[in-house]
Order: sequence, then C-alpha cells, then structure tokens
Amino acid sequence: MFKRVLNKGFWLAILILLWAAAARAQIIVLPFEDLSKGLNGINIEIARAVADYLSGEGFQVIYPEEVIPELARLRVKSPGWVDRVVARELMQKFRARYILLGTVLEMDPQEPLLGLSVRLLRTEDFRLIWGGTVSYTGKDWHPFLGLKKVTFQDFLRWSCERLFAGLKEELRMQAMPPPVVAVDEVLLRPRSVRGGERVECAVRLRISGPPPDKMGVDLGKRWVPLFKQGAYYLAFWKAPKDEGRYPVNLVIRWEKGWRIEKRIFLATYRVDNTPPEIELRIYRARQTPEAPAFKNYVELRPYLRNADHISRWLLQVFPEKGAQPVISEEGLGKLPPRFIWRGTDASGHPLREGVYRVRLKVWDQAGNSSWKETKLIFVNAPPKAEVKAVKDGNKLKISFRIAPHPVPLRGWTLEITDEKGRIVRELKGEEPVNRELVLKGLSSSLRYTLRLRDVLGNRVIMRNRKIVPVVMQAKKEKKKPKKAEEWVSEF
Repeated sequence: MFKRVLNKGFWLAILILLWAAAARAQIIVLPFEDLSKGLNGINIEIARAVADYLSGEGFQVIYPEEVIPELARLRVKSPGWVDRVVARELMQKFRARYILLGTVLEMDPQEPLLGLSVRLLRTEDFRLIWGGTVSYTGKDWHPFLGLKKVTFQDFLRWSCERLFAGLKEELRMQAMPPPVVAVDEVLLRPRSVRGGERVECAVRLRISGPPPDKMGVDLGKRWVPLFKQGAYYLAFWKAPKDEGRYPVNLVIRWEKGWRIEKRIFLATYRVDNTPPEIELRIYRARQTPEAPAFKNYVELRPYLRNADHISRWLLQVFPEKGAQPVISEEGLGKLPPRFIWRGTDASGHPLREGVYRVRLKVWDQAGNSSWKETKLIFVNAPPKAEVKAVKDGNKLKISFRIAPHPVPLRGWTLEITDEKGRIVRELKGEEPVNRELVLKGLSSSLRYTLRLRDVLGNRVIMRNRKIVPVVMQAKKEKKKPKKAEEWVSEF
C-alpha cells in the first residue's frame, strides 16, 4: 500500500514539474520583420514589447538585443526566417527550447493601427508548434457613447493576449533533439559517364550536434565511405557497366546515444555506353552522280537521332586525297544548327575547284564519340571550250572542244552564221565533246556563237565571234638535183 501511494506521488511530482517547466520554458524572441517599413524592415520595439508580455506571463525570455550578435555571427540576413542549423545553434547558445518569429504586417501609432503575425518554432526538430495573426484598427473601434478612446498600447496589449492565449497549456518539455544535418553543396562529376569509369562526389555539410560515427554514399548495391578533405566530404567509385540512371544517397549514422540513421538524396548520374548517332544533311547544293555540288556556298545541318547531350564537336574539311584539313573548327556544348561553307580555307582565301571531304565529329557528356563524313564538289567556274578553224583549199575545217567538267552539263549550242547573219550550221549537246566540222563552198566571212552551261548555273557565252581560219599552204615538190656529168678519160 505504501509503495502504491509512493508511486502515485512520484508521478504526480513529475507531472507538476513538467507543467512548471512548461510555464518557465525559455523562448528566444528574434527581432520582428516589419513590412510597414519595406521588404527589409526590422522592428525591435514591438519584439521587445512582446518579450515583456511573455516574461510577465512566467516564460523565460531571451530578448532581441541579446540575440542580434549571434544572428550576425550566423550571417542571418532576415530575422523573419531561419533554417534548421541556425535554430540548432541558437538552442545551444542560449539553451532555449523555442524561437519566436514575428512579422509586423501594418502599424500606425497615430491612427492607431496594428497587425501582427507570430510563429513559435521548437528548436530540436524545427517544428511549428504555435502561430497566429491579429489585426486592430481605430477605424473599426466604436466605443459605447464615445466615452473611451483606445490607444496603440491598448492594441499591442490586446494583440499579445489574443496571440498567446493558451500557450502555457500547449508547451511541454521535450527530450534533447537529435543532431541536425544541412546539405549546402553537392558536386557530382561526371553526371554522364561510361561504364567502368570513375565517378567523384563532393558534399559540403553543416552538422549541428555530435559528430556521426559513419558517413557514406549509398549507391544501391554498394556503400562507399566519405572522407573529410578541407571543407568537403569526398567519395570515389567506378560506375557500373550496365546503362541506366543511378541515384546517390547520403547516409549518416550515429551508433552511440541516439542510434539513428539519416538518409538524404544527393543527385543522380547516368551510365551511357552508346555513341551518339549523327547525320550531316546537305542543303543549298545540287545532287550529282558523284556527290552534292555547290557554286557559291553550301549549308550543312547536323542532326542527332537520339537526344544526346553533346559536350564538344569538331568540323573539318579535307581535300579529296589530302590528310591536312583546309578548315578545322571546334566548339564546346550544343551543336550549332547549321554550318555555312563558301569554298574558302581558314583564312578566307578561295580554294581550287574539286572534290572535298567534310567530316563532323561529336562527343557526348559520357565521352562516347562518333563521326560522319560526306563528299562535296566545289565548282564556281564555267566549263572550258575551244573553237579553231583551218582552211584547206575550198574546205573549211572547224574543230571545237568542250573539256570534261567536274559536274554535269545542262547543255551547249554552237551556231555558225554567214556574213548576212544566216545560220549555216547548228549543233547541240549535253556532254563534253571533241568534234571536227567540214564546210565547203562557203564564204570566208563566217562567225560563231557558243553557249555553254552546267547544272550549277556556271555558264560561258562566246557570242558572234569571227572565225579566222589558218590557211594551209600547198606543198611544193622538191626538184631532184641534176646528176653531175662524168668525164670519162679515153686512152
């Protein structure tokens, strides 16, 4: 019986202590942010008045003036907001269980006008356990018979009574909170990697509380420990061989005391073993049996068949049988939508006509590379033609030659006219030619017009040119020398 009564007394004493501790809970009152002064406004007077009210209600209060140096040390720019690490540091500094954040929504002591919003955070777990908003204005206050005039101090007192009514019954002492971890920065490279290559991870942390017993990154089927170097915790591992996206999770364990584990997602990386599939499409060029041909400029448009992220690229132009490029251009990051080549070298000087090889090579972020090469024919001069005439007696032999051309011909026309402009002979064709034409019984005053054009539009016109033949002279017979007379001596 005595033991039962003792047990009841013990628990009753504990309950009384808890209620007393709740009433004497220590609260850190931060300076209030004041929206009536602008986005960065601060109000210490209202915060001090609220702290006075809480102190009068039996709470242990840390006044705003005491907190300001610690906020400056922690580099808190806005007193209306704090993170978990700052809350933990304030708890350890002042041995306080709670932080009171306040916002002055509107204020005018003359009208009077007052709007307040408060939030009470528990430092151990950063949990919001109390909050409220009030607003009073003299325009809405109509005292009976106009006998009493309210003041700004009345509004301030009523606001505190309304905001914190029932707070004593709500607060309870809590156990010492577990450690708090904040991830400030994560560096994971490369984010895209080939199977079997090295991956590096660097994490910058803020830990409030006792140091952990184990720290590492969980890669799914693998655990890689972290080691401290400077301001970062580092880990290295080889990427798996199978393609796919892999998550990286930070795991922190405290095996003594709390026996807890915290898991924080950091980032993902991708294993990519497939080279990018690229095409090089040709525009502003004429298709010929050998290769696309162009006259002034050609447009090259790269096209990726899959959505690979390109890390760098290289475009080169080579002579058909040359090993040294006449143009070499490279860049980092995304491929340009098009390349324009005008048949010049890297210095801008025109190149000779002929066949060239254009090669585009790309690398993705994992280091896989692929390339595409195509031939181009550069022609910016018309086909070459030649007309000659030879007169042999009453015959006129006209020979004309159209030399082979890098691209097909669209057509040619040869017209021969007499002195009156009448066409005496007309020839047409679409291929290179080397012919001889024999004319008889015509006057020597002949003219010719030659029109010639290739499929790119390069053309030549030899208009109304006079035919000046070369006259062949008749061959003269050589006289045989007379045989020298022989004198025969007679005996």
